Amino acid sequence: MRAMAIVVGLIGLIVLPFSPMMGLLMLALAVGLWVADLALKAQTPSSPDPTQHSHPTVAPTVASRPDTSRPAPQPVNMQWLGPGRHIMVDGYTIADAPVYYSAGRSTVREASCIEIGLPVGEPIAEPKGALGYWPQYAEISPGQRANYLQWLAGGRQDPLDDIGYAFLYFYGLERRVLVDGLDTDLVLEEVIRLLGLYGQQSASFNGYLSDFITYANATRGLESLDEDWFARYLARTPSPLALAWLVVHDRALPADLALAIAKQDVRSARSVVVNRVPEQFQQLFAHKYQERFGAGMKLRTATRQQRVEYRRASPTLVNRTSSTYPQGRQPVDMPNVYGIESQFKPLGQIWAECIDELRPLSRHVAKAADLTSRAAYWALPPELRAEADHPDKPEWERIVAAQTPYGAFALVPVSSLAQSQGIERRPKLTHKQSEDLAATAYAVGFGITPDCRAFGRAYRWDERVAMFRMGHLAPPTDAGFLCAACMTELGIALAAADGTADDEEIRHIAHFLEKQFALSSDDALHLEGYRQVLLKQPPRMSSLGRRLQEKLTADQRELIGKFLVGVAAASGGIDRKELAALRSAYRSLYIESTKLDQLLAEISGPDEPVEIRAAGHMPTGERIPTRATQHEPLVVLDMGRVQRLIEGTAQVQQLLATAMMAAQEAEEVQSVPVSAHLTESPAAAAACRTSSLHVLDGLDEQYYPIIAELLTRDEWQPQDIDSLARKHGFMRSGMIDVINDWAMERFGDYLIDDQKVPYVTRRDLLEQAQ
Repeated sequence: MRAMAIVVGLIGLIVLPFSPMMGLLMLALAVGLWVADLALKAQTPSSPDPTQHSHPTVAPTVASRPDTSRPAPQPVNMQWLGPGRHIMVDGYTIADAPVYYSAGRSTVREASCIEIGLPVGEPIAEPKGALGYWPQYAEISPGQRANYLQWLAGGRQDPLDDIGYAFLYFYGLERRVLVDGLDTDLVLEEVIRLLGLYGQQSASFNGYLSDFITYANATRGLESLDEDWFARYLARTPSPLALAWLVVHDRALPADLALAIAKQDVRSARSVVVNRVPEQFQQLFAHKYQERFGAGMKLRTATRQQRVEYRRASPTLVNRTSSTYPQGRQPVDMPNVYGIESQFKPLGQIWAECIDELRPLSRHVAKAADLTSRAAYWALPPELRAEADHPDKPEWERIVAAQTPYGAFALVPVSSLAQSQGIERRPKLTHKQSEDLAATAYAVGFGITPDCRAFGRAYRWDERVAMFRMGHLAPPTDAGFLCAACMTELGIALAAADGTADDEEIRHIAHFLEKQFALSSDDALHLEGYRQVLLKQPPRMSSLGRRLQEKLTADQRELIGKFLVGVAAASGGIDRKELAALRSAYRSLYIESTKLDQLLAEISGPDEPVEIRAAGHMPTGERIPTRATQHEPLVVLDMGRVQRLIEGTAQVQQLLATAMMAAQEAEEVQSVPVSAHLTESPAAAAACRTSSLHVLDGLDEQYYPIIAELLTRDEWQPQDIDSLARKHGFMRSGMIDVINDWAMERFGDYLIDDQKVPYVTRRDLLEQAQ
């Protein structure tokens, strides 16, 4: 500095004759430089005070006297805190945190380093983005440092008004792996946790952290990453690396990753259903995915591999070249699964099916916000209903437990079940009410017989049903079940014709039917339960006879009569009580009694006593047999002839099936409301007059013909609705949504109730509005 003063002074002397003002300024500057040099030499050097950690003050100007009370601190080494350690920063305890810190200005420039000596203020509230892009701890304000330290001390999980604080924290994690090459497991766990907490808050934050997870894993080599590594770091998101790992290790795509792929696919439709019932959506997707792919989809890869590079986030790393990093931080190649997009198309189809099938439940939630009601239960797709408890299950369990058991069965009054469903007393339930009861029985875990859906008739208020536990909760499915049920009715009616039905007769009938009908174990259980019901309330032969007489010809009824004789004869003989019952049965079936006598004569053994009442006079001189006791056989049978009789009447099964189906159809026709037979209701007629119909205000006119057809029925099957929609150029779900949204706004309720099958049209809404 002294030499500079001399040079400036000489120049000033030279310039002075030509420019006095400039010369004087130059000389004054030379004097100032000389004085400053003397002052610096007079200052005594001192070592840094370790208790002082603030940044040095601004350099003094030439005319200023230096501040010798606070010497400038010297740079110190940056340290890593990590688990098991803690530091105190201005009253905040930072414990077990993976962060860098230093006792003063760090020798290494690192944006996230907590310099303990920097001033910390009070936490402040700032507008979003006030922290700025690429924040650095040393450069943010004292209040912002307080915000950051408070977040760190609170466990790094509190809500953040500014994602910049999470970025600042991530910079240190990034350096620890990419520069230091340490604590990769610890850092990945923390980065994944951060992504779960704040990934939705910023697309940029999500992108940086997701890329970091992919790159940090990829640099290790896919072959070296085992199952545990995949489960810990890769299985949570459908990253390219996770899918590549599945291919390298020959693993199928798990259902949760399949759902995540479908969710991020731009081809997948967006719907409120996904967010309104997320848990049910996930369960249904998993069901459908398993049905279609079993253990999971096997992935394919494109010919060209995918290059994995990492774009560093930290402002103190972003300008470094890759050569400054440890070996292995260069780009890496891996299998390119996303290169074949077509393989993921089925996932989008499953996604769309789930939206469609959960739409009724979504509407219910939007309308009632109650997922524990009966309506919500029945709005679930069948796959999910099988895994959910029906809300009435406790009440039905109580009703069944209150009944006296009959072996594996409980005979429950229909009235008790109906009242539990809020059905008012009536002589006979409607078909809809009966079907709801039967469906609820299976939903709460019981088999029920008679099942009104299998028998084709509604329940009476005063009848009983048998309820039991069974492996496969479903109505009878065997084609021979209705025949066996009808024969059971006839057999028990035959046994009870004298007013009682003893156990021996019933066992005999049951054994005979077991041999005649090869039912499945579940259907056999249904039949046994029905037998218990019939024993409690025996049918009348006269009633059964009238029913069969209406449906069968005389020859067909005679075949039924032969079958009954075979049932009675299967024990080896026919006693007085059985003979009386057979005569009653023949009368009820409108079969001439002589037919029975002839049949008994045909199957009796040679020279055996037979009591018959043949037409005409008996031959003279024949000895009258002694009357047998009640249980001694009056007809001793030739069992070979009996067997041929039974085999010859095998077609009775088909006859009974025909009769039962005819009776079922007649019952269903009687149960359909008269309005269902009308070709057009008043509201439908009005709907056709679109030019003057005010009730359809607000609905697009292209839906008027659809409304007119919908109102011609009270109930619709889904396939019929599909046909109606296609006829008018719509998709079923979209058509129903438009109509129901309009009806909700117009009338406060849906016009089409599609929460259960069959769908119900609320024609009363339009009729009331006219």
